[in-house]
Amino acid sequence: MAAVAAQKLQGVLEMAGAVCHELNQPLHVVSGYSEMLLDEIDAGNPLADTLRIIKTEIDRIGILTHRIMHITAYKTKSYLGGRNTIVDIEQSSAHDLKRCRNVLKGKESGRW
Repeated sequence: MAAVAAQKLQGVLEMAGAVCHELNQPLHVVSGYSEMLLDEIDAGNPLADTLRIIKTEIDRIGILTHRIMHITAYKTKSYLGGRNTIVDIEQSSAHDLKRCRNVLKGKESGRW
């Protein structure tokens, strides 16, 4: 029975990895264009703040997909006031959390 459960988990992880890979392709394009626009736009332009928000959110999605691709354990957390549980991606992933925080603070590139 444990072997069947392990195979199911492996299948789910492989599917999650494939989905993340497919999401990362357009994500890199949008990230690149947002960086180019930020380099070209005048800092005083009202759109600059909007572009920075877009870039930050793109980086957050990139971090999430990278974490999902590096899940090495099955840990859960309460969701919806404890009525349900979901996979705790942060605790389940072997991904470097320090780097994630640095990317979101703009101290490192969001390119994975």
